[in-house]
Amino acid sequence: MDVQGRHTFYWLFIIAISGFVFAEEWQVSVVSEINALVASCVVVPCTFKYPGTKKPTSRVKGIWHTKNNRDDCIYHDDKFKIKDTFKERTQLLGSLGDQNCTLEINRVENHDNGPFCFRTEVQDLDKYSFVKNCIDIHIVEHPKAPELHTPESITEDTPIVLKCSVIHTCPSHPPSLTWNHRNEHSKMHHKNIGHGNWEVESILSFNPSKEDDHKEITCTATFYGKLESKARGKIYIKTKPDLIQTIIVPVAAVLECGIVFPDFLADLDLDVPRMMAAEHHKGRHTHPGLASALAICWPAQLVAVISDGNSAEFGEQGRDVSRTPPQQTPFPRLLLLFCSSRVPIVNESLAVSP
Repeated sequence: MDVQGRHTFYWLFIIAISGFVFAEEWQVSVVSEINALVASCVVVPCTFKYPGTKKPTSRVKGIWHTKNNRDDCIYHDDKFKIKDTFKERTQLLGSLGDQNCTLEINRVENHDNGPFCFRTEVQDLDKYSFVKNCIDIHIVEHPKAPELHTPESITEDTPIVLKCSVIHTCPSHPPSLTWNHRNEHSKMHHKNIGHGNWEVESILSFNPSKEDDHKEITCTATFYGKLESKARGKIYIKTKPDLIQTIIVPVAAVLECGIVFPDFLADLDLDVPRMMAAEHHKGRHTHPGLASALAICWPAQLVAVISDGNSAEFGEQGRDVSRTPPQQTPFPRLLLLFCSSRVPIVNESLAVSP
């Protein structure tokens, strides 16, 4: 290689290295695409770097322009250089002195799709357009419905928590979430989930009542620009057992029966095991509270009770009667069936009594 060839190679090498270093020092970090809701706003997160130390904001300019024409500005510190369709609708949210180039577009319109690129002009340094790192904006005509989460199991008077959330790209004017429940007591949370997307969540807590059973719960998301979307779901309430109906009323009824007809009940001569087996065969059941009460009301019929899991003995005072219960029927269940069978039998006897 002659001298002239070596000189040419040397300068080409220097230019290549210089260009590589230059390109590495001028950098921008911006998402490649983002959704934007019509009539709302969209915030494009952006940071950048340039060679040397940081300069104050007064010495750094930030410009956003279309990819194909850097003079076609959608944001400029000189308002007269902004396109008419974007005037009074764009602003920088970050500080250029902190190398933050975040852009906000208000009152999004159908033509705000881009691609848009950031350009910076640093005083006493240089100018640079990041045309290889532009952003495409996908215009959304209708807002996405929020997500509503309700518990699968809800019991009356037991605190529950309902959650409603929606994703958006307008953190400077986040959507609000409201509920249709009369005892509304909710808390709002905002979270950056990355790539220009944000999530707002509302948590509603209350004690459900009987009136809430099968009720439709509605969560409404109201976006900047007055657009709304809703999520609906029903809740189903399990009622707690009523103490009066399950214990007090059965006990009172049986005690009353024992008081009104004490002699009649004492004179009943019933084949207890056979009656228990027959009632069990019929599949009759009763509430445990009523069964317990009946067992108390007829102590004379249950003076001796012996059970080993396979046999049981029942008898009236002064007479033992040994019986074998039906197969695979444990004594406690037979006892309950016997007690529960007494009321309909007594009532039938009363009905035919002269």
